[in-house]
Amino acid sequence: MSFNIALSGVNAAQKDLDVTANNIANVNTIGFKESRAEFADVYANSIFANTKTQSGSGVKTAAVAQQFHQGAFQFTDNSLDMAINGSGFFVMSNERDSLDRTFTRAGAFRLNDDGYIVNSQGDYLQTYEANKDGTPAGLGLNSTKALKIPDKAGMPKETDNVRVGINLPSKADALDEGDFDPTDSATYTSSTSMTIYDSLGDTHTLTQY
Repeated sequence: MSFNIALSGVNAAQKDLDVTANNIANVNTIGFKESRAEFADVYANSIFANTKTQSGSGVKTAAVAQQFHQGAFQFTDNSLDMAINGSGFFVMSNERDSLDRTFTRAGAFRLNDDGYIVNSQGDYLQTYEANKDGTPAGLGLNSTKALKIPDKAGMPKETDNVRVGINLPSKADALDEGDFDPTDSATYTSSTSMTIYDSLGDTHTLTQY
């Protein structure tokens, strides 16, 4: 009996190590939430035995509980990657028009070939449709729909005016006229650049000296 009690402790310790190892292995998994092994006493009672004299029979794993405390944010170069600060989940669906929903904290998203936002498994990100005034068209879970990013762009418009605020150094020496050369920094005291657009939507760099 004592051997079995001791063995239950070894098994519980092994379970704790397994859970810890899994947490460490997923340290770089997006949206991963660590787990915690929880244990409980084991008692074997008999209706004919005096409960005041009964000893425990070891330990067992009661649960492997998921922990949902806030993790650290990590910035990426993908403009579609998102993270949730606080409580909540992203709502996903494995089919575009399916009402089956799954929930995740992993916010690594991309566009599929049809222009829908999906995760690495190809599940569709679900969102609420909005009215013209910006209010949601529905609030029920079944009111969510797969989010599609339109591939249409608006008509280009050229830059027609800019507003620039400049602080010039008061001790800068005045330069003689006719000596300006944009390739020679000695012929001007300061410069600033900005991006402007032509009627075709192409970008140009405008530099002021």
